[in-house]
Amino acid sequence: PRSLAPGSAGRPNPWAMPGAMVLRKKTRKAKVKAEGKTEEVGGKANGKVKGKVEAASSAAKVQDKAEARGSKAKVKGSKAKAKKAGKAKEGGSSVAGGTAVAGSAGAAGAAAADAASRKRKQLEPLPPLLERILANDSTVQQMEQLCGALGWGRRIFYERGPGWVAEVTCGLSDRVRAESGHHEPRTKKGEKAGRAAAATTAMQVLLERAAAELAAAPVALSEAFPEGAAVEIVPSDKDGWSRLLASLGSKQAGKRPRAVGIGTEGNDGSGAPLLVQVACHDVVLVELPRARPDARISHELVRLLQDASVTKVFCDSAKHRDKRSLGVDAPAPGADGAESPGIADLESLASECFGTPAAARGL
Repeated sequence: PRSLAPGSAGRPNPWAMPGAMVLRKKTRKAKVKAEGKTEEVGGKANGKVKGKVEAASSAAKVQDKAEARGSKAKVKGSKAKAKKAGKAKEGGSSVAGGTAVAGSAGAAGAAAADAASRKRKQLEPLPPLLERILANDSTVQQMEQLCGALGWGRRIFYERGPGWVAEVTCGLSDRVRAESGHHEPRTKKGEKAGRAAAATTAMQVLLERAAAELAAAPVALSEAFPEGAAVEIVPSDKDGWSRLLASLGSKQAGKRPRAVGIGTEGNDGSGAPLLVQVACHDVVLVELPRARPDARISHELVRLLQDASVTKVFCDSAKHRDKRSLGVDAPAPGADGAESPGIADLESLASECFGTPAAARGL
């Protein structure tokens, strides 16, 4: 009887058919389930969007913090600059003072260079050796080469009052002291600048004297020692040693110190030298050790070297090759004098009297 719903125009009503209630329940459940899934999906989507929004907001916060820090750093930097500028205006900062000192030192150096140039022009033409020495850019090297050429002693040191000082010993009681007035900082760079300033001052003082010394004509040994012309040269044999010892023990020798000068030639450090010269006032004995059967120095020469009553005078190198080749004990490094009795070295004596040279004076 309910097969047709009102107004259906004879069409069957599905909701009035058997099982329609069950279908309605299922449809309701499906609708509720679909709505739940939609809400779930919407919730997830909202969660994702919310997460993105939170991430964006946190990034914005970090950026804001970074900008705030940057602005603080800029403020600090501007404050530091303003503080530094204020100090410089108030009393002259340490940097400004250092610049002033460096500028004054540079001006002093330039003035010294101009003075040296003017003095050099006044002394022209200079000796060729002096021209070569002055061609060196370093005044310290100029001073070293000049003192080495003339045998002058030299040293550069610092004193609290006069600053860096160059002291040159030109002879006995003849010492030139050049005070630069430079007080450089205690650094390698400062020491180099101070030594250069002292050498520049010394070269100004010594230039005229050096030009006169190097321009002087050389003197022959026969003119320098006219009384030493009558010297007899004898070989190293029995008769020669008798002549030498007789000269040392003669009446004339009694008025003079018992001394001989000893020099070697052909000394390469491999044994006895090729030639040994033993000279007293009127006799020079020549010995050829390697020409002997045993290639050694003679017994007479050994006895002479061991005789403390006779002074043996050497003019040896810094390595003491002459003494060592003859079996003479060389002085220990840094020690004054010689260990063997009756030994004197002209190089050591000259260094004590005239100061340490740039090169061996004998050479």
